[in-house]
Amino acid sequence: FDPAGFTKVGDESGFRNLRAAEIKHGRVAMMAAVGAVVQHYAKLPGFEGVPSGLPAAWTGNGLFGFAALFLLSGAMELAVWTQDDKKEPGNFGDPLGLGQYNEDMRNKELNNGRMAMFAALGIVAANLLTGKDGMQQLGLGATPECRSKMVLRATEADAAPPPPPPFQPSEQLGAVSPLGFFDPAGFTKVGDESGFRNLRAAEIKHGRVAMMAAVGAVVQHYAKLPGFEGVPSGLPAAW
Repeated sequence: FDPAGFTKVGDESGFRNLRAAEIKHGRVAMMAAVGAVVQHYAKLPGFEGVPSGLPAAWTGNGLFGFAALFLLSGAMELAVWTQDDKKEPGNFGDPLGLGQYNEDMRNKELNNGRMAMFAALGIVAANLLTGKDGMQQLGLGATPECRSKMVLRATEADAAPPPPPPFQPSEQLGAVSPLGFFDPAGFTKVGDESGFRNLRAAEIKHGRVAMMAAVGAVVQHYAKLPGFEGVPSGLPAAW
C-alpha cells in the first residue's frame, strides 16, 4: 500500500528510512491510543488535577510530564535505540526477552501500528474539536469533560448560568380573576422586588386589620362587653 508512490524500485536506502519512520510512528501511536484510554481511568500520583485528553500536555504538572517524556524519548533514540544499518528497520533487539521477533509478529506490528496511527489521529482531532477525551468520544466516559483550547470559550459560555429574568410584579401571588394584576396607580415597578415586598407587606397588614374591623362593626351592634353597655355602636365608640 503506497498510493502516494513514496517508495521507488531500486531505492533500498529510501525504503529503509520510510519503513523505520513507519514503525517508529506506529509504535508511538499504539502507546498513545492505549494512553488515551488509560488516562481516563488512572492517573499517576501528583497528576490527579491534570485533565484527560490532549490538554494534559500543557496543563499543570502535565506540562512537566510532557517535557520529561520528550527529553527521555530523544535520549533513547539518539543514544540507546539507534538504528543499525546491518539490521532491518525497527530491530532494536528483544529487551523484554519475549522471543516473538519473527516475520509473523513483525507483520502484526506493522498492521497494528498503521491502525493505531489513524486511531491516534482521530482521537486528537476529536479532542481538539469537542474537548472530550478518547473514552468520552465513545460515550463511555465517567469523568467530566476536559476543556479543549479550541472550545474553551464556548464551554465557559455554555456553562455560565443565564442571568435571572427581571422581577415581574404581575406574576406574583394575588394576581387573580376577575381583575388580575391590579395596580392602576403604578406603584410597583418591573425589577423592583424590594419595593414590591414593602408594598405587599403593607397590603397584607392593612387587609388583616380591615377584616377584623369589618367583623367588629357588625358584632358590636348586637353584643357589648360588660361595662360597655352605654357606649354607642359605630365609630363614635372610639371617643
